Amino acid sequence: MMRAKGKLQGWGFIGPGLLWTVAFFVVPLLIMMAYSLFQRAAGRIITDLSFNNYLAFFSKPHHLNALVNSLEVTLITTIISIILAYPLAYILAFRVPPRWQRIALIMAILPFWTSYVVRSYSWLLVLCSNGVISNTLQWLHIVDGPISLANSRAATVLGFV
Repeated sequence: MMRAKGKLQGWGFIGPGLLWTVAFFVVPLLIMMAYSLFQRAAGRIITDLSFNNYLAFFSKPHHLNALVNSLEVTLITTIISIILAYPLAYILAFRVPPRWQRIALIMAILPFWTSYVVRSYSWLLVLCSNGVISNTLQWLHIVDGPISLANSRAATVLGFV
């Protein structure tokens, strides 16, 4: 009896989040996948299953380039995030004294509380042609003139990491 009650309590904790994820992520994703297999004609959808939409997508080079670029940025971002996250997690778990662990964890999580707009604008100010990085490189005489790192693949990866 006690074991069944424990499992029921577990579902009480996971149930609302699972229900939310299924209702607002899985179901819309399945609907979009189904619509991607349908045909369209003159403002209406024909429910005959077909892979013509995928054939049209993969037959255009600019679509393939966009897909490959997105996958490359995703892979690079994931690798850099893993390389940075595991040592940070190890340090937080085993090297920081227990009385400072909560503060260190809050310091690590705090940047994620800012909005995407604020973070994006902040990165733009740092990476633009008259930003901190460009001015520092000019001051150190590494570059001759202003350089803009904004609107580049490196800036995109940096923003995602």
